[in-house]
Amino acid sequence: MRPILAAFACGCRASAAPAWRELSCILGRPSAAAPCGRGIREREVSVSWLDFVVEQWILVAILTALVVAFLVLESRKGGSTISHHQATRLLNGGQAVLVDLRDSKEFKTGHIVDAINIPYASLATKLDDLEKHKSKQIIVVDKMGQHAGSAGKILRDKGFQVVRMQGGMMEWTQQNLPLVKA
Repeated sequence: MRPILAAFACGCRASAAPAWRELSCILGRPSAAAPCGRGIREREVSVSWLDFVVEQWILVAILTALVVAFLVLESRKGGSTISHHQATRLLNGGQAVLVDLRDSKEFKTGHIVDAINIPYASLATKLDDLEKHKSKQIIVVDKMGQHAGSAGKILRDKGFQVVRMQGGMMEWTQQNLPLVKA
């Protein structure tokens, strides 16, 4: 039974070792005399994170809640998201204006009808072009949604009502919705 205890304690196979060497493995005192030289310290280190989570579960729960809250708040700063169906209803009803944030080269390859092209890089300098649409909701769209959140925050800070189109132009084209090519 001694080799089983030694193997359990340090992971080595000390069946041929004398009993005093096995005892040093079991007690966790690595030495040159121990069969493996490791003892149980290696096993203790590998479960230290698990022990921390179990013992400090309240701190881990608070940290998780804070991370989730941060992500939710950051995603809402740029405005809520709407689907392409909702965007189509708003545009057809004249209740919204679509702002395409892609550069002019991508815009000319295909864009949504009546979209206003203001590249993301020049959004801050071209806000005057949108002043006449301040009473309507602004729908921001880009290629995949990577700039829509920060552009929405800029527009929201200037007093616009902003929503982001979910999935960007990639979603629009995957749904085979109409594009105007200029």
